[in-house]
Amino acid sequence: MTMPTDRRDVLQAVRDVPYGAQLSVAELAGMTPGLDGDADGDRQLVRTALAENPAPLVIPDHRVRDGPSAAPPAVEQRLRSVEGL
Repeated sequence: MTMPTDRRDVLQAVRDVPYGAQLSVAELAGMTPGLDGDADGDRQLVRTALAENPAPLVIPDHRVRDGPSAAPPAVEQRLRSVEGL
C-alpha cells in the first residue's frame, strides 16, 4: 500500500483483529507500534487511516466500533452483521 508508514501501521494492526472481535479507536491506537491510545493526535491518525483504507473488504475497518469505515455504510453494516458485531 502506498501511504505514509504510520497509517500503514494502523491498517496492519486492524488486520490483526480477529473475526468477530471489535475494538475502539483508542484500543487500536494502543496496539499500533509507536502510537498511544490516550493521545488525541494518535487517535485522530487512526481515524484518518481508517477513513482512507484502500481495501475495506480486505482490511476489516468495520471491526473498529467508534471509527470511520472506508466501506459504504450498507456494506459496513452487512459486514458487521455477518460477524455478529
